[in-house]
Amino acid sequence: MKARKSKYCSIFDSELENSLDETLGKIAAEVSLSPIAPRLDFLILGGKYGRGEGEAMCGDGMKPRLRENLDFFVFSKGSNSETLSRIDKFFSTMERSWSAKLGVKARFARACPTSRAAKLSDSLAFREMTFGHKVVYGDAQKFKRIFRKNSRRKIAPEEFAKLLMNASSELLISMKALDAEEADLKKFYCDMHKTVLACGDVLLYTLRRFRFRSDEKLAQIELLGPEDFHGIARFKDAYRLSLGSQDASQTPCDRASLRTQASEACSIALMVLKKFRSEIQANSHRTPARAIGNAWVNRKLKRHFSYLGISEGLFDNPMDAAIKISERFLAKPDSAGIDEIRAHIEILKEIK
Repeated sequence: MKARKSKYCSIFDSELENSLDETLGKIAAEVSLSPIAPRLDFLILGGKYGRGEGEAMCGDGMKPRLRENLDFFVFSKGSNSETLSRIDKFFSTMERSWSAKLGVKARFARACPTSRAAKLSDSLAFREMTFGHKVVYGDAQKFKRIFRKNSRRKIAPEEFAKLLMNASSELLISMKALDAEEADLKKFYCDMHKTVLACGDVLLYTLRRFRFRSDEKLAQIELLGPEDFHGIARFKDAYRLSLGSQDASQTPCDRASLRTQASEACSIALMVLKKFRSEIQANSHRTPARAIGNAWVNRKLKRHFSYLGISEGLFDNPMDAAIKISERFLAKPDSAGIDEIRAHIEILKEIK
C-alpha cells in the first residue's frame, strides 16, 4: 500500500496533518472576520511547510508537533501606506498570538501590494513561494494566474549571492559572541547550517542545477564531482550534516567543536563565492541601463564602501564589491569587526 503524502511535512502523521488543517482554517476565519479583510488579497503559507517538506517531531509516545517556523506571505489589494500599516499591525498581533499557541514562530511578512508582488517574481523568495505554497486566504486560482505567469523567467544571480552573504554574515556575528557565557548556541547552530545550505543553493545555481525542493537539491549535489567543484567531498559531508541538523534543540554544547564546524562552513562559503563570482563575471554584460543603475547604487553606498576600504568604479556592479568584502571576511573570520559586518549587511540591503 502506497504511503500517504502529507500536504505540509516530509512525513505523514494524521494527527499533525489534521492539526495544521485546523490551524490554517482558524487563521483564515480570524482574517475573514477582521477589519482588514476587505483590503487583503491573499494570505499564503510558504516556506518548507508550504512546499510540503516541513519537519515534524513525533514518535516514542510524543504528541506530534511542528519543528520549524511557519512562514506566511501577506498581499494587499492596494498600496496605500496607511492601509499597509494597519494590515501589518493586525498580523503583528496575530504573530504573537499564534506563536504562543503553536510553540514555534508563526512569521507573517510585511504586507506587499499584489500589483507590486507580481513584478517581483524574479526574486528568490517569491519564486520559492510560487513553487510551493498553500493559499490560506483569498482566491487560489487568481493567485495562480498572477504569480505563475512569470515563473519560468530566470532568477537574478544577485538573489543567490545575497542569500549566502546574508547567511554567512549572521554566522560571523554569532562566531564573535561564541566565547561569551550568555552566547545563544541555538542561534549559532542555526546560522552555521543555514550558511552551508545556502552554499548548496549558490553552487547549484552556478552549475545550472538549482532545484527548490530539499530532496531534489541533495540528489543534484550527490551527482557532483571534483570537476564541478574543488573540495566537493568536504562540501557534501557538511551539506548532509546541515540538512539533517535542523533541530536546534539538539545543539551540541562543545564550543570548540562548534567553532571548528563554523570555520569549515566559512571556508566552504568562501570557495563557493569565488566560483560564483568567476562564473557571473564570465557571463555578465553591462548595458547602459545597468551602468546607470550601478552608478545610483554606488553613490548611495559610497560611505559604506569607504569605511570597508573598497574602491570601485562608479559604473561597476556593486554586487562584485559586496562579494569581495564577503570573501575577505570569510577568509579571516576573526579579523572582521561587528561594525564592519553590519556595514556589509547594510550594503546588501541596498543592492536589488
